[in-house]
Amino acid sequence: MDTPNIQSSPSTAKPIGAAPATLEELQYHFEGLRSLFVFALMGLIAMTVTIDLCFIRRQMVFAENQLKDQRPKVSEKVALYKKKTEPLVKNFTLSMQSFAASNQDFQLIFNKYRPVLWPYMQQGAAGATGASPAKAPQAPSK
Repeated sequence: MDTPNIQSSPSTAKPIGAAPATLEELQYHFEGLRSLFVFALMGLIAMTVTIDLCFIRRQMVFAENQLKDQRPKVSEKVALYKKKTEPLVKNFTLSMQSFAASNQDFQLIFNKYRPVLWPYMQQGAAGATGASPAKAPQAPSK
């Protein structure tokens, strides 16, 4: 009665009756595996780029539709601002400017905000006096 030869390590097991593989065979199979891996990698990259482009295109269409929807609303808000709010800001700025000219304590505070309010002062002063505005004042130094 023959007992099967059980080995402790499966890596050292050799198939019964098989001839050892030559170096050329191993190189041939290795090159086949390498080319299969490269093709699979190229396919994965191609699929990823395709899916990414589809998602990017979808986002671009979504953003374009959102822009088309919001453009009239923004134009309406800008027109409303120019019609109602901007004249109030100009009048307020001119009033502050005249108050700052008569009150020296307020002049320091007004000078702090002059760069922000300059567009309204410039347009308001040019429209009120008819003269061209002087160059923009420099920000106060501390």
